[in-house]
Amino acid sequence: MRLIIGGHAHGKFDYAKELLPDAFVLEDCIGNVQFDQNQSYSVIVHGIEKMTKSFLTDVNLDANMNIESIAGQFLDQLMNIVNAADDCIITADEIGCGIIPMEKKDRLWREVHGRVLIELAKNAECVERMICGIPQRIK
Repeated sequence: MRLIIGGHAHGKFDYAKELLPDAFVLEDCIGNVQFDQNQSYSVIVHGIEKMTKSFLTDVNLDANMNIESIAGQFLDQLMNIVNAADDCIITADEIGCGIIPMEKKDRLWREVHGRVLIELAKNAECVERMICGIPQRIK
């Protein structure tokens, strides 16, 4: 699995498509996605920042849930796709830099998304940051 991070509109998706031109692209959701286990395929999971935000809207947040638990639930769904694919690229906007959001739900999203990226980076074979369309390998 390869993780490509960077600012919004810095060329992450175009770069991912260069690397895996025939890949199946997931952009909106990861839940309930199933692939034929008897076929080989490549997948690009594009824009997981939107998926983590959507996940927080859909998940039943329990007062006792901690951030690691929420991030873990999202990661479980995402890793099912990653592990089933022959090759996988995940793209994500960095949303943890800059001004801290005023809304509690937005701070939670930022924190969960950051925890997800930490775990993905730990498990990725390669982590690259896109800056102005130029990939910079950081792992």
